[in-house]
Amino acid sequence: MSVVSAQAETTSDSSSTLSPLVVTATSTPVSTADSLFSVTVIDAEEVNAQQAQQITELLAAQPGVDVSSNGGYGKTTSVYMRGAGAESTKFLLDGIPLYSATSGGAPFENIPASLIDRLEMVRGPKATLYGADAVGGVIQMFLPEAGDEPEANLAIGAGSFNTKTTELTLAGSRDNTQYLLSAGIFETDGDIVKKGEEAQGYRNENILLNVGHQFDSGARISSLVMNSAGRNHYVGDESDYQVQVIGLGASFPVTDNWETEFKVSQARNDRTTVSSAETYATTTQTARWSNTVWADDHEFVLGAETSEDSVDVTRYQAPDRRNDAAFAQALFDFGVTSLQLNLRQDHNSAYGDSTTGGVAAGYKLDAIHRLRASYGEAFAAPTFNDLYYPVVAIPHWMPHALKQ
Repeated sequence: MSVVSAQAETTSDSSSTLSPLVVTATSTPVSTADSLFSVTVIDAEEVNAQQAQQITELLAAQPGVDVSSNGGYGKTTSVYMRGAGAESTKFLLDGIPLYSATSGGAPFENIPASLIDRLEMVRGPKATLYGADAVGGVIQMFLPEAGDEPEANLAIGAGSFNTKTTELTLAGSRDNTQYLLSAGIFETDGDIVKKGEEAQGYRNENILLNVGHQFDSGARISSLVMNSAGRNHYVGDESDYQVQVIGLGASFPVTDNWETEFKVSQARNDRTTVSSAETYATTTQTARWSNTVWADDHEFVLGAETSEDSVDVTRYQAPDRRNDAAFAQALFDFGVTSLQLNLRQDHNSAYGDSTTGGVAAGYKLDAIHRLRASYGEAFAAPTFNDLYYPVVAIPHWMPHALKQ
C-alpha cells in the first residue's frame, strides 16, 4: 500500500506552548510540530479528564480512527485507522508489539485505561519502522514511570450496573533507581443485551511493575511486567483472558554522537472459552537492536529486529513463524526544510521477503505553519487463521506442496 499526502500544519508558537515529544513516527524523540506525519498525542492529564475505563474510549473521538465493539466492557473491539482493516492497525505497548497472531487484531478491550501514561497515534503506513500490518497507522501506549519523589495513591470508585474499581499505585526513586508498582481491579455486572438472557459482566485484574536504573555514564537499564487478566461474560457462554507483556531494555552512549539500544520482550494474548475449553493463545518474542548517530543537525538510525510468533489453538496446529528484519532511517534538518528517508527489509519464514520504503518532506512557511508531503509503503501479513483455519481434509493423492 502506498499513500501520498500534503497538508498544512498549524501549531502553537513555541514561545508560548511547547509541542509534546513523540517517538512513534521516527523511533526517536521529535516534537509534534516538527513531525512530518499526522500525529496525535493523548497525555495523562487528558486521560484523567475523560475518566475512561478502556483505551478505545480515548480513541473513538480521534480523526481518522473508527472503533467498533460487540458490546460493553471487555467485548471484542476493533480499531480501524484511515479505512484499513483492524488487523492492519499496529499496536505497541512501550515499543513492544501486542496482537493476536490468530485473528490479527490487538486486545484493546482487555487493557485498562488506568495503565495509560500517554497514547501516540501516527496515521498512515509505517511498515518501514514496524514491519507487517502497520498499514492504516500505529497506536503506541506508554506505561507510567516513576518520578523522583515517593508517591502512594489509592483510588476507589463505583457506578451503575454494580460497577466497582480499585487502583493502588506506589512509586519512588532511590540511588538513581526508579520504581513503580500499580495494581487494580475493575468489575461490572454489565447490561442485558438480549431479551431473556442475564447481564453480560466483565472483570479485570491488572498489575504493573516498572523499574529503571540510570548510571552516571549515561547508560540506562529498565524492565517492565504488565499482566491484565479476568473473565468476560457474553450471551451463551463466558471466557477467560490474559494479556501479558515482559520487557527488558538497555541503552548507553558509545560516543558523544552515537547511542545504542537493546530491547528483548515477550507478549502473550490468551483467550479460553469456559464451556468448551477452546483456546486461542499467542506468544510473541522479540529482540531489537537500534543505533542512533547524530551529525550536526542530522540524525541516522540503523538497526535489526527478530521476532517469533507461536500459537496454541484447539482447532488446528501451526508451526512457529519467525521474522527477521533490518531497517535504516535518515532525518535531515536544513533549517526551513526537513527530510526523512526510511528503508526496511523483512524476511518471514511463512510468507517470504518484503522490502518497504518511505520518504517525507516538510517546508516551514512561517513560525506556525508547515507544509508536509509523505509517501510510504506497507503490507498486511496473513494471520494464522488465514493460513491454517478452517482445517480442510486434503486427499492423499494431492501433491505434498499443496498439503502444506
